[in-house]
Amino acid sequence: MAETHEDIKLSISEKPITEPGRKKKKIISFFSLFRYATALDWFLMTLGSVSALAHGASLPLFCIIIGNITNALAAEMNDEIISHVKMDFLLLVYLGIASLAAAWIANGFWMTAGDRQAIKFRKEYFRALLRQEMGWFDTIIPSEFSSKVANECFLIQNGIGEKVVTVIYSTAVIMVGFVIAFLSGWQLSLVLCTFIPLFIFCAYLYVYAIKKQSYAESESYSAAGALVEQALCAIRTVVGLCGEEHEHDLYSRALHSGRKIVIKFGVFSAFAFGLIFGVMTLDYTLGFWVGGTFVGQHQKNPLTGAEYRVGDIVTIFFAVTVGASSMTLLGPAIRAITQAREAGTNVLGIINRESQINYEESYGVKLYMMAGEIAFHNVHFNFPSNKQQPILEGLDLVIKPNTKVALVGESGCGKSSCMQLIQRFYDPDQGKITLDGKDLRALNVRWLRSQISYVGQEPVLFSGTVRDNMKLAKLDATDEEIIEALKKANAWEFLPKSKKLDTYVGIGGTQLSGGQKQRIAIARAILKNAKILLLDEATSALDRTNENEIQKTLDEMSKGRTTIVIAH
Repeated sequence: MAETHEDIKLSISEKPITEPGRKKKKIISFFSLFRYATALDWFLMTLGSVSALAHGASLPLFCIIIGNITNALAAEMNDEIISHVKMDFLLLVYLGIASLAAAWIANGFWMTAGDRQAIKFRKEYFRALLRQEMGWFDTIIPSEFSSKVANECFLIQNGIGEKVVTVIYSTAVIMVGFVIAFLSGWQLSLVLCTFIPLFIFCAYLYVYAIKKQSYAESESYSAAGALVEQALCAIRTVVGLCGEEHEHDLYSRALHSGRKIVIKFGVFSAFAFGLIFGVMTLDYTLGFWVGGTFVGQHQKNPLTGAEYRVGDIVTIFFAVTVGASSMTLLGPAIRAITQAREAGTNVLGIINRESQINYEESYGVKLYMMAGEIAFHNVHFNFPSNKQQPILEGLDLVIKPNTKVALVGESGCGKSSCMQLIQRFYDPDQGKITLDGKDLRALNVRWLRSQISYVGQEPVLFSGTVRDNMKLAKLDATDEEIIEALKKANAWEFLPKSKKLDTYVGIGGTQLSGGQKQRIAIARAILKNAKILLLDEATSALDRTNENEIQKTLDEMSKGRTTIVIAH
């Protein structure tokens, strides 16, 4: 039994989060994300990194000053001690100003560089999607990419922006903090570090749970986003069939497909997050108890030979504390960078993919003296998405230059497929198609398509004005040329007098009727004025009067051109 439209949508929404047997992609390295970094970006990132290190080192330095102030306040007050305290307070102010400047430079420069590179990623991602061959789109769900372009590029932007600053800053805090702590008193520092392995383990559990939760959400939202775009693009059909509740149910099912996994790892991550703070509290308790014992028993510091003072305990405690606490910042930041690497793997996988029919390639023959003879030589063709269903089996056909040929047959016999093969949307599985004796695969793709005017039975218009849609056929067309083409296609009269070429056609031409859209598509073909004219039931949506008039225009236009018509 043939799969229905509803079955297809259900299969999308109920797609498992993790497909068994699916080949795992090799995640790219972090530095591969900087593929589009310019010299200015590297300058910003380098200066930002130095500033992030300075900002991170400044926090443990506060601990030394606070320890000195504590020792001064604990001693008997005199003018000399008051002078030292004032100096320490001034140092705090200067350090705070320096920290503010370093943080501003670090975050500002890295975020600027990240935004610049993310814009380049978005452009190249979209360009890569546009250059893929039609067969590739037949094997995927294209509507998912509207959300993927936004989501995946945002993850990359997040992972090569402020999150890098967080990693550098936290690393500096941890390293400088522990160095200061151990230089101030290794015994107490060692005691405070006893809980760090457990702390790291809890942090790892938290990051692992968040990563799994995020992946499940991403998969679920991608499938749901495809359903939303499908429903909204065909909203008139949905409303006409009273399918609002049905589409809402499909969307809800798609969102709930990953619900159990999200809840499971959400609870797990919450538990791990609680453990992190539980371990920190135990560490604080142990540190103050041991530190108080050292001071009370006049324990000597082996490094200085002097007795532990309250200020020394405070310095060590806060230095270890800020170092350990910064580990909690590393978790979410590393998670964001990991997500950026995963997103970058998908994005660069498409950007690096070699399209089998690439319009951007400069190689290929251009026939400057084209006659227009098209020939099919033993052509066999199956759509890539369904190789078991043959479309053309050994087709031999010669279309002489400047002649008009009609393709007639039952639905599904391969008429439209022939036109798609001529435009090189696909290549034959066997045999070849030639233009003036040259294999189409040897011709330059962009040049070949520039020689073809095509009008389909389901014309496509893009959101914008009539002028915008007409200029897709000829970018440098003047308003006079556009108006002349519209008049020949009987499309000038129905445009509002107040707007004319500035008439907004709506998304997909929804503001126009089927016949009006088809007339604009015909006008677009007239404006292009190409040597080869392909008409796939080009007048199927027209009323009898317009059909007769436009047919005369098309007949006149086909003179001196190789024309292929699919009759209806």
